[in-house]
Amino acid sequence: FNGVVNVGYRPTFGDTEDKLIEVFLFDFKEDIYLRQVELFFYKRIRAERKFATVDALIEAIKVDEKMAREILA
Repeated sequence: FNGVVNVGYRPTFGDTEDKLIEVFLFDFKEDIYLRQVELFFYKRIRAERKFATVDALIEAIKVDEKMAREILA
């Protein structure tokens, strides 16, 4: 399955000092929480950064998704 991954600290939310891995699989609707998955990284899109608002973060993620879909097509 194709998707995007964030590896980092979620600076917009500032709620963790632990590094996290968050995965969004495109067009995937199954519940796989707490399941083991294997990831293959293809290309880095951008560095993690803190956004002023959650809405700004959401817009950036939409841009990331569009770019990733084009790269992986």
